[in-house]
Amino acid sequence: IPVRGATLGLASGTAVVLEPASERTAEGALVVSKDDAYRITLTGADGAQAVDDTEYFVRIVADRPPDVRIVRPGTDRKVTRLEEVVVEAQADDDFGVDRLELVYAARGGQETVIRLGSPNGKTATGRHTLFVEELNVQPGDFVSYYARARDVSRGKRSTEVRSDIYFLEVRPFNEEFEAAQSSAMAGQGGAFND
Repeated sequence: IPVRGATLGLASGTAVVLEPASERTAEGALVVSKDDAYRITLTGADGAQAVDDTEYFVRIVADRPPDVRIVRPGTDRKVTRLEEVVVEAQADDDFGVDRLELVYAARGGQETVIRLGSPNGKTATGRHTLFVEELNVQPGDFVSYYARARDVSRGKRSTEVRSDIYFLEVRPFNEEFEAAQSSAMAGQGGAFND
């Protein structure tokens, strides 16, 4: 049956007129500012109206802030000046992620911001390799890092959230070498004692 028009009759007493979009569909805009309910009334080509028996409910759902976290390494670590640390982050949001970034700073200095991946709807993931040697750090220094995400603006100001902050402690290279060497010696010593 061809549709000449339709109406959303809201329980609050207002009506939204829907314009024909094709022979069998009608469309319009509804601004939701409070919980409400509606029924659909269709008008056929002959002017006859049919009211839907079903009442549809519209509920406002609060926009939650994004959930952002460091996936890898996701813990404080001790590193040498020659290490490369892959940092992977993920953000999820109920309506959509607008931006995901990695933020890091060496020795409490100025923060560097790296854009991670490209948001794909409600989830964004990305990774970046921190080359510790390029950060001009010395043993005893720390590199702090965290991820931050911003959600898609939906009629209100978007929300920015930060993950937990983690630290890379730079240790002397010889400390790692000595630990590896003593482990190797302990393994060899056990073999000779048999």
